[in-house]
Amino acid sequence: MREDAIRAVADILSTHCDARHQFLRPKGLTAFVAAFTAWRPSSIREHAGRVLTLMYNALNPASDSEKTFREDILRVLADQISTNSPIIHGCPAIKCIMEICKADHTARQRFVSLNVLQPLIALLTHERVICQEQAVTTVADICSTDCDAREQMLRLDGLPSLIQLLASSSLQCQEQAATALAFICIRNDARRQFVELGGVEPIRRLLASYSAQCHEQAARVWAMLNPGS
Repeated sequence: MREDAIRAVADILSTHCDARHQFLRPKGLTAFVAAFTAWRPSSIREHAGRVLTLMYNALNPASDSEKTFREDILRVLADQISTNSPIIHGCPAIKCIMEICKADHTARQRFVSLNVLQPLIALLTHERVICQEQAVTTVADICSTDCDAREQMLRLDGLPSLIQLLASSSLQCQEQAATALAFICIRNDARRQFVELGGVEPIRRLLASYSAQCHEQAARVWAMLNPGS
């Protein structure tokens, strides 16, 4: 599938969500999945990923047939982030997952059951800052509503990487790591682990951050560590 054709479809879907039916038949979704998973040029994968994200958001979860298409898209994204090189495949896939998780609570739960947290934790320490930003933003969104995700972050040793990001040169990494920790540290065992891992000092420093979100989320964690203070 040509890059200009994929880009044109993405542009159409961004303004006319009802057009999704035109691209689902015949075998339209399969064509875009193939473009996303098989083509190596990053620009083609970016456009194909944008199509999959827009199509997912436009599909009606109340319709059995469209619900199946939504599940297919989630599985493709989870498979891509789990089984391929992050440099070539991870960032396009995580960008799609991040966009879907922003607004869809059920997708967050489904991604947890599809075991995306482990590759997300690996991306928290990726050499490319943009991969770190996308991964930690997704972790924060997933942990905001999913108790199982918070438990998994502890079991998979995700806290050290989040604590490390509190001192990142990227403000987005700082903000989203603090946000994720604020949700995870609702748990008593998470707070104990957070203290043992040396998280108190970096979270204390964020209390003086010029970023309102950093300060707010750091204050939430601090209040949980110091009840009654």
